[in-house]
Amino acid sequence: MNKLLTLLLIICASSVVFAGDGVTVTPMGDAFAKDYQGEESFETSMPPAGWNRRVTNSACAWTFSSLFPYDGNQCAYVPMDIMGEAIDEQLSFDTSYTATQWLHFAVKGQKGANANLTVWVGEDLVFDFARDWTLPFDQWGLVEIDLGETNYAGFPNVEFAWKYTGTFAPELYLDMVGITESPVGADVSDWGDVKNMFR
Repeated sequence: MNKLLTLLLIICASSVVFAGDGVTVTPMGDAFAKDYQGEESFETSMPPAGWNRRVTNSACAWTFSSLFPYDGNQCAYVPMDIMGEAIDEQLSFDTSYTATQWLHFAVKGQKGANANLTVWVGEDLVFDFARDWTLPFDQWGLVEIDLGETNYAGFPNVEFAWKYTGTFAPELYLDMVGITESPVGADVSDWGDVKNMFR
């Protein structure tokens, strides 16, 4: 009985890893940017004010792209890793949030056999591109994360991090990052069918 109680306490104290739970991916139409402006659209500096950037491979560090922004003139971008060298690139910011809020961001990319984008809130894995992405590589998608499923609501200075790791990684684009009080894609009639990924 004591061993069972100890095991239960260890499990309850551990950080929840829930990539796929509380996540939706919605195809984004041209009307979306008119309806909502992200809190960060990567129009000024890299990293943006209040953000952090970790660089392990300067050829594949998070930078800007003006070729395929979803909103505005630029988006964040990780160049293709054509040399097959290890990459471990991170773009992040620190903030607090409540259990009623949602993290959202626009992303476009291609799944790589040896590379992956993961999104973390503190120690909680909240999005795994290899598992959760269901759209074509050339289509922008809106990703929405229910922050009520995470462990750090109300904590100060929680790190929100986009980590791109691997080798021979395809290019990847990020735009319109924000935190809102409700899902942006609640009225899905404006931009097509929701790819519902609750598991």
